Amino acid sequence: MKNCTWIIFLSLLFMTLLCQAQNKDEELGAPMDLKCEYRTNPLGVDIAFPRLSWKLDDPRRGAIQRAYRVLVASDSSLLKEGKANLWDSGKRRSADMNAEYKGKSLQSGQQYFWNVIVWDMKGRKHQSLYAAYFYTGLYELKDWKGEWISDDQDVNNLLAPYFRKDIEVKRKVKRAVAYICGLGYYELSLNGEKVGDHMLDPGYTRFDKTALYATYDVTTALKDGKNAIGVVLGNGWFNEQLKADWYFDRAPWRGRPRLLFNLDIEYENGEHYWVISNSEWKVGTGPIVFNNIYAGEKYDARLEQSGWNEIGFDDHNWKQATITSPIPGKLKSQIMPSIRITEKVKPVKFTKIDDKTYVYDFGHNFSGICDLHIQGERGTKVKICHGERLASNGQMDNRLIDQYFQFDQPDEEGQTDIYIVKGDGAEEYHPHFTYHGFRYVEVSSDKPIELKESDLEGWVMHTDLKQIGSFSCSNELLNGIWNATKWSYLSNLESIPTDCPHREKNGWTGDGHIACDFGLTNFDGILFYEKWIGDFADEQRNSGEVPGIIPTSGWGYSWGNGPAWDSGLLIIPWSLYKYYGDKTLIGRYYENYKRYVDYLTFRSKQNLVNIGLGDWVPWKTETPVELTSSCYYYQDALLLSKFSEMTGKQKEEDYYRKLAESIKNAINKKYLDRENAIYANGSQTSLSAAIYFGVVPEDLQNKVGDNLAKQVKRDGMDIGLLGSKYLLNALSMTQHSDVAYQLASNDKLPSWGWWIKNGATTLYEDWNGNNSQNHIMMGDISAWMLRELAGINYDIECPGYKKIIIRPHFVDGLVDVDGKTGSVYGTISSKWKKQGANITLDVIVPANTTAQVYLPIIKGKSVFEGNRELHENKTKGICYVGEMKDARVYEIVAGTYHFAIR
Repeated sequence: MKNCTWIIFLSLLFMTLLCQAQNKDEELGAPMDLKCEYRTNPLGVDIAFPRLSWKLDDPRRGAIQRAYRVLVASDSSLLKEGKANLWDSGKRRSADMNAEYKGKSLQSGQQYFWNVIVWDMKGRKHQSLYAAYFYTGLYELKDWKGEWISDDQDVNNLLAPYFRKDIEVKRKVKRAVAYICGLGYYELSLNGEKVGDHMLDPGYTRFDKTALYATYDVTTALKDGKNAIGVVLGNGWFNEQLKADWYFDRAPWRGRPRLLFNLDIEYENGEHYWVISNSEWKVGTGPIVFNNIYAGEKYDARLEQSGWNEIGFDDHNWKQATITSPIPGKLKSQIMPSIRITEKVKPVKFTKIDDKTYVYDFGHNFSGICDLHIQGERGTKVKICHGERLASNGQMDNRLIDQYFQFDQPDEEGQTDIYIVKGDGAEEYHPHFTYHGFRYVEVSSDKPIELKESDLEGWVMHTDLKQIGSFSCSNELLNGIWNATKWSYLSNLESIPTDCPHREKNGWTGDGHIACDFGLTNFDGILFYEKWIGDFADEQRNSGEVPGIIPTSGWGYSWGNGPAWDSGLLIIPWSLYKYYGDKTLIGRYYENYKRYVDYLTFRSKQNLVNIGLGDWVPWKTETPVELTSSCYYYQDALLLSKFSEMTGKQKEEDYYRKLAESIKNAINKKYLDRENAIYANGSQTSLSAAIYFGVVPEDLQNKVGDNLAKQVKRDGMDIGLLGSKYLLNALSMTQHSDVAYQLASNDKLPSWGWWIKNGATTLYEDWNGNNSQNHIMMGDISAWMLRELAGINYDIECPGYKKIIIRPHFVDGLVDVDGKTGSVYGTISSKWKKQGANITLDVIVPANTTAQVYLPIIKGKSVFEGNRELHENKTKGICYVGEMKDARVYEIVAGTYHFAIR
């Protein structure tokens, strides 16, 4: 009887656990992370047919989406009933996890809701647990009810204009949405509180072609009854007053700061109350008496007007706002992430020079501003000078930065904010309309002040891209290089990819495209780069030519451009296709790409191009500009042929493919020494460029690679900027990953490791560190680490990581590697470790994708997954493909895998 009781108990327990497992299994497979235009519940979507995307919440091995259905409605309650009054895609048997909206026309200033239903690997139906939404922006100029307003001052006036408007909310508010474009920069407040967390808004564009506006939901910021709106404007790039080498003081768009504002208040009864910018607004001045993107900001706290942006303020001495001319270009929503304060850092060292001078060391280089706490005598002038070098006396040395500027105004200095104390107790200040690149800050005053280490805090500030990738390994030098690359990349995200955050702040096209592989494998950057390619289009001349910096005042067409830089116009859209599988830019700007390649053809002679910059800042050996420029010309023609095919232009595909072949033949005819298997003068950049761009004839690929490896072993590294993109990749492409690793981990001059060994926390502009100490342009090494050491790669035949290549190189000298990257499907992970002669490799393949894994063949060792030995027959989720050179190749489905070679 007791035995029967136990049998019944165990049976019931088994059935309970089985049911729980089945229920849990049925819960898996739901769509998650719903995004519109690659953002979660975005505001200000002004795309007629926005992109909708999602991921699968399904860690099961082999998880896949069999079909999907997208529903879009004007009311979320409809979606709960499975209805859609705007668009129902219908059930589509597809593994695609994105869909372009194809429903009824979207209207300006509306909220729309959407949901997605998917069918999982077992055919079960799952609906997302919540309804996502998006707010539309203002599609047409007529939707802007406000007028552009300013004060009555000219472009040379130094005082920032302050605007205010009192309004009255008379009924219960359903929602309130504000649309604002304040040029050059703005800060918006409601009832004395700043609206949103954006800094240095709007993003930098060529303002006479395009200006960006932001959208805010301010429903909860409004009060019943009276409210006050405040806006203060900064110069930004719109009104650059400082004379510098790049002539932004002569920019064709330059004008006095101006404001365009719409506030749509929708009451519960359906009535709309519009608050718009017009001559009824009041304008005055305040404590910001100077602001400049290069020099800094001057803030006289004695001029503060308490409560200026609150109800009850007496503005009878303020003037009426002036209606001013609108910008001649387009108004577009700033859908990309804005600049934000992303981190607050404390100094690691504090030095008192004397009772008027203090130096703070934040321990690493970054871009941003400082927040100062101070107490002092009224009228005390405090200078907050930012830089990346100290002189021998321990004080700031900004000579390398200041040499590019002509300072005309009193107190005008590079990277220096000035605060004038009002003298009524504890005071706090941070600048509003500038940013700096720095590690050190010198605070000095014209009267004695007492400062503590805790009185200054660094605020890291950059375009707030979400980090999706990471890399670490057993080699701390490589970890230092990767971290320095990350900080350089973030320091140079300021609504455009810049070259440096202190001296130029320019969007050098070469720096931008050379760093984009690192950017896109470690950060969710599609919207950022899409915006910048729009800037390319705005700057492109009718001839097809583009400048070396974008945006530009006009500087950069006669020097600094050329295919090694300008090719970012095609490389970046292609990169977005590789990493996201998104073809949007390829179609949107096809004619721009075509005009550019045709321009190069016009400038070519015998299918070679000899214009532009070459291998910038080489260590010793120069490389012919014609070789590197022609390699980019070849790549551009080849990419354009692919773009033509993707957009259904067969004749053009054939023409540009043949053009690319002609360029390749011309390069080899002039620069290839077949007998010795070298290119041009045999420089490392020459050899690696030919390999990297696929110019080398197939029968000579290995010989050229061997020559490159021999030279590197013999002479060490001898490259410049362009070579820093090609060299490690070319070595890996020709089976010399061990040589590439030894080069990457070298700490002798010249090398990335020498920088880190000598205290660098960001990447330098040149190998010996004599110039900028925060440049991103040589940062592709960290993309190489993830691609070659962790082994995470895309398959261009299935872009966007729909099919993943996991091919780590288990190089001598490394014990372990841990790499991750994000994708539109989820996180991809490759983590390996050596234990004596054994190797373990842990791989995560996200739902709805597959991967091809390469595992080394080691004599006497077998391959296991979990505790099962893998044979040539198929194992669950794993299919043996065969041997390829020194590796066994396996096809695997989505899931988590634990491989071991032992």
